[in-house]
Amino acid sequence: GARGALIHYYLTGSPVSRRYLEKLANHIYQMYQGEDGQSPRYESYQDLMHYEREYANVISVLVEGFRLSGDMKYQQLIEAIIEHFAPATQTPWINGPVFGAEGAISSWSISMYLAPIGRYADLAEEYGLSTSAQTARGILVDYTDWLLTYAAKDYQGKYSIYYGWNRDGENDPNSTDMISNWMLLMADDCAY
Repeated sequence: GARGALIHYYLTGSPVSRRYLEKLANHIYQMYQGEDGQSPRYESYQDLMHYEREYANVISVLVEGFRLSGDMKYQQLIEAIIEHFAPATQTPWINGPVFGAEGAISSWSISMYLAPIGRYADLAEEYGLSTSAQTARGILVDYTDWLLTYAAKDYQGKYSIYYGWNRDGENDPNSTDMISNWMLLMADDCAY
């Protein structure tokens, strides 16, 4: 909705689309800002696993709100979120398989999380925020490297990605859990 509203506003000048995006971005900002008005509101979690889809949408809305308004509150919250969930904080699974670990990392959700980080890095560069752009790109590259190293495989002669990468590393490359359509999301990450 946020990206579509912004595109519709840019193409038509529709005040309805602009108001919608302004209200949506402000609503998301209010929901996710911390008590200090800047840091993100988290419950008691640090691990991106299980939250990547939620924060993919949050960052996507905040990026479009920042693009439309130029309001730095959106930029500051985006930066706080991506730094909170930076790859260096995602231990131990970010370093590879963990013997005996249960659960799987949703490869497609992490790819979904990374695309708005790429858009944010480009936007930060446009605003002359080179340090912020560099930080975002570093996070994007580190996660994309993780995806390429652990979650991407050759499947029946095609480059593919695990729908869910088992944290213990016990992934069958011939499993029907290998799907190729999610690679489109990962292609965006690699392009950024």
